[in-house]
Amino acid sequence: MKKYSRLRMLSYAVILYLILAFTWWSVLLFIKNRDAFRAKAELLQLVTAAEGRYPTEEAFLQSPPYLALQDKYYRQEWMIL
Repeated sequence: MKKYSRLRMLSYAVILYLILAFTWWSVLLFIKNRDAFRAKAELLQLVTAAEGRYPTEEAFLQSPPYLALQDKYYRQEWMIL
């Protein structure tokens, strides 16, 4: 009987470890995805500003390249969740 109790506790410990590891990697992936999106958006804004395409930030935020980047970010965000 004691053997099964130890085995059960070990099983619970492994399951808990897997859940914690999955949670940690999900959070880390979510943060890295957000950082990558912000870096890409900033680079896109600098490039388009240098080319003079969008005179204001509001115009940039409504531009097709930014909206495509934002759509990709949201899709990746949902894949993580």
